[in-house]
Amino acid sequence: MKCILLHGLGQKPSDWDNTIKYIDNGVDVSCPALFKWLAKTEASYNCLYRGLEKYCDEFDEPFILGGLSLGGILALQYALEYSDKVHSLILMGAQFTMPKKMLRLQNMIMF
Repeated sequence: MKCILLHGLGQKPSDWDNTIKYIDNGVDVSCPALFKWLAKTEASYNCLYRGLEKYCDEFDEPFILGGLSLGGILALQYALEYSDKVHSLILMGAQFTMPKKMLRLQNMIMF
């Protein structure tokens, strides 16, 4: 089964490396770099979410979707909109909605 782990803002895919060591070897884990999805677009939540949708379109079978912080918000929204594609959902430190003011502040600091 496929497992997609989404990192939080200010993190990178390799931040999942220690976690992946504890996942069953029969699971195919991918940890995409979220901000690569923003290439040539504005740094906004909506553009980031559209990148996730496009990424997940590559997979035909339902998958495990997990996310931390911003990655958790993205995962939650995706699971709500595409419940037939998500086998299991793992959320860590995810707010129910995107705190847009916080994202703008973080974007100003990081970009």
